[in-house]
Amino acid sequence: MKWKDGLKSVSWNLIIFVGAALALGNALIDSGAAQWIIDQLFALSGIAGASSGLLILLILAFISLTSHVYMTSHAARAVALVPPVLYLAGSLGLDPTAVLFISTVGMDYCLTFPVSSKALLMFQEAGGETYQPSDLLRLSSVLLLAHLGLILLFYYGYWQWVGLAL
Repeated sequence: MKWKDGLKSVSWNLIIFVGAALALGNALIDSGAAQWIIDQLFALSGIAGASSGLLILLILAFISLTSHVYMTSHAARAVALVPPVLYLAGSLGLDPTAVLFISTVGMDYCLTFPVSSKALLMFQEAGGETYQPSDLLRLSSVLLLAHLGLILLFYYGYWQWVGLAL
């Protein structure tokens, strides 16, 4: 492959996106904005004062499942969300391993917008007829609920019995 051909085949939009997402993630963390977002999410959701295991599980799963909307970089989500989630586990007397596991299962969901996932962005840029952002939004509105249902099903049917009980 010649150098010019190689340069033409590089997804420059993706490289710029990844660089910008990392810079934005670092800026959110360094400025304290990420912590502010997490504090607001915890306050608005009421999870810090929840006493019901099911309610805590639902709120934790919902925050994690929608975290890709607040921060598009998966690495930035993990860096920004893990410490507050572990703090939440400690303050509510929950098993931190279970809380972190459930949170990461939710943080891995990233289907709502093309910028939510590098794979989605690459596929959309591949050329030819692909999906539109509105298609992803419709698909995500169904799959987010399915993902939430699967988290509940696996928690009550398996995870809590293998040592991942809240």
